[in-house]
This record gives sequence, C-alpha cells and structure tokens, in this order.
Amino acid sequence: EFKKPPLAAMLNSFDFESVAREVMEPQAWGYYSSGGDDEITLRDNHLAFQRITMRPRILVNVREIDMTTKILNVPAALPLYFTATALAKLAHQEGELAIVKAAKKA
Repeated sequence: EFKKPPLAAMLNSFDFESVAREVMEPQAWGYYSSGGDDEITLRDNHLAFQRITMRPRILVNVREIDMTTKILNVPAALPLYFTATALAKLAHQEGELAIVKAAKKA
C-alpha cells in the first residue's frame, strides 16, 4: 500500500505530482494530468518547470528570509498563485473551497 511521504520530503512540483498519481482516483488523475487537444501547453509547462533549478548553498543563514514580491502589482508575502480549476471536487470533496482554504493558510 502506498504511504505518502512527509511534506518536508516534497522538494518540487514533480514530487507532488507523483503522490497525486498514487492517491487520486484513476479518472480524476487522468483528467488533471492530461492537457487539452494536442497537449502543447502541457509539454511547455513541464519543460518550463524542468528549467527551474536551485543553486545549493551550504552554511547560508536562512533563518530570516524575505520572499515578498508583487503579483499583478499586488504585494504577496509568498510568491504562489492559486486558481480554481474545473471539477476541483475530483481532487477533494470540498472542491474550490479547499483551494481557497489552502491559499489562506499559505
């Protein structure tokens, strides 16, 4: 039986994707993991995420870091963007409400 890894072990979006593949219903996973029509945007998104790398830094003080930025000229303490998707209830019983609750916690 699949055991979810601890959140601290999730290092990138692909880690979350592999957990989702294991815990979602097959129909729901099929919907979320696919793209429309020719899947060009899906492939482009995967390539874009693969180009994002982090430069490892050793013995750097990260106790007080500032990740603030602006998204659409609105200040954001954490540079993440959440959006409602069609059929969110495929992933969670609360659907879009769960997305909003998670965004508030972030």
